[in-house]
Amino acid sequence: MFKVRGIIVIACFLGFAGAGAFGESKDFKSQLVAFRQAVEDYSAGESKKDNRQLLDIAANYQAIIVATVHVDDNAKAILINELNDIVQKDYDQNPGFVTKISRVDCMYYSLLLGILREADDRQLLTYVRDASKSNFMRYDLKKSCFDQVIRLRISTYIKSPEKLNKFDKEFVEILDGFIDPASGITIGNRRRLKRQFVMHLLGFELPTSKKMKFPAANKAHGIKLAKGVVEDTSISFQTKYWFMEQIAMYDPDIHDKFLEELRKNVAVKNFPAKLRLKFARKLAELGEADEDMIKHLEQEVREKQKGREDEKAGA
Repeated sequence: MFKVRGIIVIACFLGFAGAGAFGESKDFKSQLVAFRQAVEDYSAGESKKDNRQLLDIAANYQAIIVATVHVDDNAKAILINELNDIVQKDYDQNPGFVTKISRVDCMYYSLLLGILREADDRQLLTYVRDASKSNFMRYDLKKSCFDQVIRLRISTYIKSPEKLNKFDKEFVEILDGFIDPASGITIGNRRRLKRQFVMHLLGFELPTSKKMKFPAANKAHGIKLAKGVVEDTSISFQTKYWFMEQIAMYDPDIHDKFLEELRKNVAVKNFPAKLRLKFARKLAELGEADEDMIKHLEQEVREKQKGREDEKAGA
């Protein structure tokens, strides 16, 4: 068995290969081929009108496949094999991940994961848990797995908020796997995933008209992960800014350090005015307003923006 395929156990589905299953499997595989072609056509579309039509075609195939996988375990096994085939093909063609994965493969993989999430969220979690531990998947594909678990948490809260507490225990365990150094994901990419993870761990509010607020999955764990970034002396304040901002409200020591770093960075003259203005406004938000500094930086930002616009107009 291939290394990548070994990450997912599908033996439980083998019992469905009865006399009628071959014909059904052939039909389902044909659906996947047609769906893949629709994704390729959409990816190659040249106009907005074409893309809308092509997207509708792909969406129709997707809806049919979701309905099939939802009721047919044999189809579900084929879908999982299709996911593994993409991972295996990418690894075989590019063992060192020197070149980028094709846009179509990345899009197709993500859409197949979305189908699995809609058809069988439990099987998605099993797949993603194992994928997080694989050293044979590139970041782009692991990121798709990570994102689907995030989407599943959001949909769980919207559809069945009473189930969220139970779900969150598994949610934390699975996403921890992606930020573990053993996952094979690079430090910078782990930090990007960690930011999204910490949002859900601490709780956040969607900036919509309805102001939907998602509860904390595990606040203590979120603070711990964010502190790990904040205390890393090898990265800049700009990189750790967001993490510091999140936990400053929970930890007085971090709050004081955050203020100190903001003051220090606002004063660095060779930093971009836009960045210094961001820090100055944050200081004002935290009760340390310097209106003259803010006005000066706002003026500097406007002048630079006008200069770029004039330069572009004269080009």
